[in-house]
Amino acid sequence: MEFKQLQSFAAVAECRSFTRAAERLFVSQPTVSLHIRDLEQELRTKLVVRSTHAVDLTDSGRLLYEYALQILSLREAALRRLRKDDGEVCVGTSTVPATSLLPDILTGFREECPQVRTVLVQTDSGAVLEGVTRGTMDVGFTGARSDDRDLLFTPLARDRLVLVTAAAEPFLGWKSRGLLPREELARTPFLTREAGSGSQGAAERLLEQLGLGPGRRRSAGQVSDPEALKNLVAAGIGVAVMSDRSVARETEEGRLLTFELPAEGAERELYLVQRSDGVLKTGAARFIDYVKAHASP
Repeated sequence: MEFKQLQSFAAVAECRSFTRAAERLFVSQPTVSLHIRDLEQELRTKLVVRSTHAVDLTDSGRLLYEYALQILSLREAALRRLRKDDGEVCVGTSTVPATSLLPDILTGFREECPQVRTVLVQTDSGAVLEGVTRGTMDVGFTGARSDDRDLLFTPLARDRLVLVTAAAEPFLGWKSRGLLPREELARTPFLTREAGSGSQGAAERLLEQLGLGPGRRRSAGQVSDPEALKNLVAAGIGVAVMSDRSVARETEEGRLLTFELPAEGAERELYLVQRSDGVLKTGAARFIDYVKAHASP
């Protein structure tokens, strides 16, 4: 029984999906399947049952899951206490902080602490929070926060969500009149980000305030890549609610138009995320101190 096998099993138990478990762990689905199969062969019992909709645990699986959580938790605690590695810091980040905050932060930190290597992992906000919680990421940057007591959030910058459209009619007319006609907006196709995106979660709350929840607006599809999303909006496929930081260049170049949203919650914080237990590698502690000194509002 290996730690990687237990990590795969715990992820499958929590995600109820081999595919989502693989995405969480940044491995392939066949790898996860192999880990589960090897565990079942070693323990000589069935651990999971697949259906057409989800994966469920057997009685043996539920028992192993309880022990797996304890084993993995002890392993992570031991690693955090024993590692004194100044040489590497794993930084997880969602899209908006990656493009608007981290270039300057990483450049300055490397000049100040050249002996510390930073490894950047860009993903969605949900995966960043999960990575910091589990200890697979030393520190995170995200536009979303949670009530998890194991995490500590430090506000770094303000961000504003705006409606983004192509620089074409009828949107040029809206811009010239200084109006955002809700009746026309309800008939306009919307492009959205994936469910784990912090920007998309905030966008959904804003659209609900405007009476444009998922069942009350036209959908043009879901796009996981933010660059692809901007290109599709510029091509007139649909409109989207995005961070004004993420579209600043395209707006300046005249490829996109932005409209302020008349709703509470359009502004949000971008956060530095770390574990609240205070146990950090020396290099990670130096990185966090640098960020708080140079990027805090």
